[in-house]
Amino acid sequence: MATLVAGRDREDVAAVFGVSLKAVDGWWAKWQAGRSGALVIRPRGKPVGVH
Repeated sequence: MATLVAGRDREDVAAVFGVSLKAVDGWWAKWQAGRSGALVIRPRGKPVGVH
């Protein structure tokens, strides 16, 4: 969450990433807990070919 660390506010971060303030708060809590690995982008939805 380098942007919050750099002094940007929650609203700016939410606008940049197109997410809710609740999502930003969750990311920030994980970052402060030292779990930056939890912020890694993971695939969403069903795997390709699964219906």
